[in-house]
Amino acid sequence: MIAAMRGNYHISELAGADCILSIHPKHQPDFLNDSYPKEELIDKPVNPESLEKLLKIPEFVKAYEPNGMKTEEFISYGAVQKTASQFIESGWKKLEAFEL
Repeated sequence: MIAAMRGNYHISELAGADCILSIHPKHQPDFLNDSYPKEELIDKPVNPESLEKLLKIPEFVKAYEPNGMKTEEFISYGAVQKTASQFIESGWKKLEAFEL
């Protein structure tokens, strides 16, 4: 499941992927109307120059390469920790403090 999408390009570039997308309601109408192009882009090649730069970043390689990290390393991966802390700070803590 993919979340934390900040714009339509995050969604459109994953079109055709074997995954579940968590699409914010403000972006949903763009994809439900007939004026938005419907095409699979998941297999579109990544710009080689961009990929070359990204492959120099160890954290990117961990997520990009099929064997970049072991299953047990996922929970301590930087992006996972960042997302988890955002959910805790902006979601769970507010729910815990909610009173009727």
